[in-house]
Parts: sequence; structure tokens; C-alpha cells
Amino acid sequence: MKKVIIKAVKLKVVFLWLILILPITYGIYIIAGWLKQTVNQTYFIIFSLTTFLILAYSLLRKQMIEVTFSFKDNEIEIIEEKMISKNKRTYSIYYPTIKNYNLYHLILKKMGYIVRIEADKNYLYVVDWISWNKDHIIKQDDYLKLTNNFNKKNINRGKILIDYFILFLFYVPLIIIFLSIIVVVISLYLYNK
Repeated sequence: MKKVIIKAVKLKVVFLWLILILPITYGIYIIAGWLKQTVNQTYFIIFSLTTFLILAYSLLRKQMIEVTFSFKDNEIEIIEEKMISKNKRTYSIYYPTIKNYNLYHLILKKMGYIVRIEADKNYLYVVDWISWNKDHIIKQDDYLKLTNNFNKKNINRGKILIDYFILFLFYVPLIIIFLSIIVVVISLYLYNK
């Protein structure tokens, strides 16, 4: 039996936070518009966004789970344990019921990676951000261990529609930043013409 232990967040928690970010940033924008001086607006926006990001990060950390993948002879056992409350859930998935799996990095291999197993339902886990300290080596090692264990059990690797959707959502902030830079450059060019 091979075991791989990762620290992850469930995908629905990540999407919930992505959905909450939009109205909160819009609210900050509206309140900043009420302020008359540009300096006060800047201070307010920086303070509000920093406070929100610190709060969101700490609350997201509380949703972290430790996921243990145990590759047994005829099944994979997934044990999810909440980091704070130590509540456990165990899933046993027989290899023939697994339709496919996928592991893929997010945004230039810096935002971590996603583990997805499609069986009776989709088991989706977002592994924490990859950093440049020793954890980076451990997380990459876990990624390779998971891939090797899935391959040894002859489980098909493939992308399904949800994989493309997840990748698109994680690239949306980069697309927005890129488009914003283009708009600023074009507007500066037209203004100075």
C-alpha cells in the first residue's frame, strides 16, 4: 500500500471565495467614490483590500484539509481530515469504477495544482500554493508520487469539461490584468497624441 498525504482545499470553497470577491471589491469601489480626495480614496482602497485579503486568507486556511490517498491492491482510499476540527471522512473507490483522473498545475505552476478523480462523483482538491522554500520540493514530490501511483494502477488520465472550466476560471484574473494594461497603454497613447 502506497500513501500520499497532501494539504488541500475543496474546490467549492475556492469558488465560493472567488464569487465573494466581486461584490466586496465593488462595494469598496462604491465607498471609495464617496470620498472627495484622491489621496483618501487611495488609502481607503489599499487599507480595505489588504484587510479583506488577510481576512480571506486566514479564513481559507481554516478550511484546509489533509487528504490521504492510500493506494491499496484493489481500491484507493481517500481520507479527508479537517486541519482544525479533526473531523474525518473516508471514501473507498474501487479501481474499475474510476473513469479517469487528472492532475494539473494552475497558472504557470505557481498556484499549486488540482487533483481530480472521476468515479461515482468527482473528487476535486486544490493543493496549496507552491512556494520557493522546502515545501515546494515536498509538494512537487507529492505531485509525482500521485501521478506514478495512478499510472501503476492503469487508471486513465484525461481531461473533462470541468478541467477546462477550472483552468479558465483560474486564468481570468491574468486575462483581466492583461486587458487592463492594454487599455491603459492605449488610453495613454491616445491622450498624449
